[in-house]
Amino acid sequence: MKRIWLLFLAASVSILCGCGGRRVTGQIVNADIHGETGLNAFVIRTAEDAQVGIEITEDTYVFSFIDGFSPGDFLSGQQTEVSVSVTCNGFGRKQAMGAGEKLRVYPAEQIEVVGILQPDACVLNDGTKVNLWAYTHGTSYVLPSGAELLWVQNPTGPDAVSVGGTEGFDDLKEAAKERVLGFFREQGLLYDIQAELEKAYADYRQGEEDEAFDAYYLSQDISPTAYNSTHMYFLTSVSIPADGSVNREVRLGAAFDKETGEHLENWEFFSCPPEEALPGLLDLAGITEPVLRREMEQAFSWDSIVFFSDHLEICFREGTLPSQKYGSILALDYDPPLLEMLHPWAVPENPE
Repeated sequence: MKRIWLLFLAASVSILCGCGGRRVTGQIVNADIHGETGLNAFVIRTAEDAQVGIEITEDTYVFSFIDGFSPGDFLSGQQTEVSVSVTCNGFGRKQAMGAGEKLRVYPAEQIEVVGILQPDACVLNDGTKVNLWAYTHGTSYVLPSGAELLWVQNPTGPDAVSVGGTEGFDDLKEAAKERVLGFFREQGLLYDIQAELEKAYADYRQGEEDEAFDAYYLSQDISPTAYNSTHMYFLTSVSIPADGSVNREVRLGAAFDKETGEHLENWEFFSCPPEEALPGLLDLAGITEPVLRREMEQAFSWDSIVFFSDHLEICFREGTLPSQKYGSILALDYDPPLLEMLHPWAVPENPE
């Protein structure tokens, strides 16, 4: 009976370092499965379109960091629509594999499943089916032809994210953590995967005669930006494709009481009336051109303010300022004119 080893990161790193074998990465295109013993061997197609045989022995280690992966299902042959990275010893032998073609087959020392296929996971408006590849750090949406339409990076934060010199989520009290997590859960994802898939597919079809197509890219990250004795500030950064080569960024600020986790609206940090805050900020930023100033006043929302340790930002995403081709970020240092507009307890500490 084969032994199943599910390794954690520290163990896998030490094994990799101690192994002198070659590494082969690619998608399994043929599997040798027997009822009693399960998966005995398989063929990998590499990125260079080469085919390599891999033999599983009783000493082969199998692991993955992808949620939902089962080493037992893999070794029994139930889950072989995967991509793998295999470390094997350098002493292969030629033998018949698959349809009888002779390939060089290498005994596997360890197998990391790096991607899991979900066929026909999505259907586009015209009926086209799209496959989904789940990876450790994200998800790839691929046409049956193999063309990648969209890469979605796994969202990060607010927990398990740290920024050097800045207190973060783990520094909050437990009760505060729950409320902060609840706020960001309610905020949810600020993009629509299906809509971006449709846009990417339309772009792909328009240029499908060209050899190259740049897959669209989506991401959403939440990270701490500043703190003081009573409050902690966060940034939600969302990267949304304009096309396959250009992305637009959406930046949203949020602030919380460190003791309770209560969310505070950004206008609460200003000592002046809310209706006076934006005109004052635009004055400090030197925005005097009438059209641009009017557009900024119309596009402004309080969550477009982001507090950092040494400055404050006001973010206007691309497309919200009609007279401007791109988005705009106004950055204001905590100089006396700005400090006069803020409550003293609202100003972040500067660890520098």
